[in-house]
Amino acid sequence: MKVSGLRRRRARDEKFLADVTAVSAIEYALLAALISMIIIYAISQIGSVLNIVF
Repeated sequence: MKVSGLRRRRARDEKFLADVTAVSAIEYALLAALISMIIIYAISQIGSVLNIVF
């Protein structure tokens, strides 16, 4: 019985380690955060230039 439980746990652990969907989700979240930071920076710079012009 104890060996069977270890096998199930090992199979579950191997399945968890083989799953890469969480890694992809984290990568997409980091990309989205980087893009949003770039957009915020660009908008603030454009706002500064517009204040000088007008």
